[in-house]
Amino acid sequence: CPGCQLPLDVDIEESVDLDSTVQTISKSTSFPEQSAVVVHSSCPVCGKARRKVSERDASPAEEPDQTASSHHSDHHSNRNTTQLATADSQPAQEARAPAVNFSDQEVELWSQQLHKIDKDVVRCDRSYSYFKPANLVKLRNVLASYVWEHQDVGYIQGMCDLLAPFLVIFDEEVMAFGCFNKLMEVMLDNFPQGQAMDKHLSNMRLLLQICDRDVFELMQQNGDYTHFYFAYRWFLLDLKRELTYNDLFIVWETIWSARQCCTDNFTLFLATSLVELYRDIILDNSMDFTEIIKFFNEMAERHSATDLLAGARQLVGKLQCLLLPQ
Repeated sequence: CPGCQLPLDVDIEESVDLDSTVQTISKSTSFPEQSAVVVHSSCPVCGKARRKVSERDASPAEEPDQTASSHHSDHHSNRNTTQLATADSQPAQEARAPAVNFSDQEVELWSQQLHKIDKDVVRCDRSYSYFKPANLVKLRNVLASYVWEHQDVGYIQGMCDLLAPFLVIFDEEVMAFGCFNKLMEVMLDNFPQGQAMDKHLSNMRLLLQICDRDVFELMQQNGDYTHFYFAYRWFLLDLKRELTYNDLFIVWETIWSARQCCTDNFTLFLATSLVELYRDIILDNSMDFTEIIKFFNEMAERHSATDLLAGARQLVGKLQCLLLPQ
């Protein structure tokens, strides 16, 4: 055999010069000292060999068949290992991820993003018991992951507020990240680089003008703040800062459900409903722009979600009656 140099026609049962055969095998396979020597009647790699251990090397305590099997396994193992090492060493090196070098400018920009995230995270809902240091770390991790995957967007103030309710609900970074990432697909256009905010404020102007002419005229007379900039935060965060968490979960679910049955912009009716809830106070105090901002800031998290949703539904019904044919 070209692999082990054994004569393939040797028969163990015949008279064989065992010493000379052992020497031939030893030279070709380099057995360790004091190891059992196996004589094969056929190729140990290709055929089913009949084995005989020389009495000279095998000790009485050893099990001949086990030693012979071990050598046979080692013979295959060494050859296979060599082949694998030769064949796989190059692909293994190629599979290794290449080192990524970032420019000084990229490092500086990323540091700025982290700094903005850190500033907002420590200020996020400090009065809410959930946001202890350990959970603030989760909040930071999710925001940093989002910004890393959306470097063209970066971090914008307000993202922290949109993420926080998901983290409160799931208390788990992966689920919170997935929901926040999906929400941002809808909400991102409300942020400064988008075009949706001007449309929201313009629609609110038209809706209030139709539904409550008295409040609209007061706003025009007292400095004309019908630009409705006081409602900017309402649209940016879907009223997140205006409601407690328990109420916010109900309102957000209603906004998302409304997209499936009546309108993609239910927040518009919620924002107008929020003004309508306090119309008498606004009219009686003849509020100007500064006063109405101060009023709604003081009323944050004190609104009734039940009354807010009821008012929004009434506005939807009123608008439907005006626009749809009888």
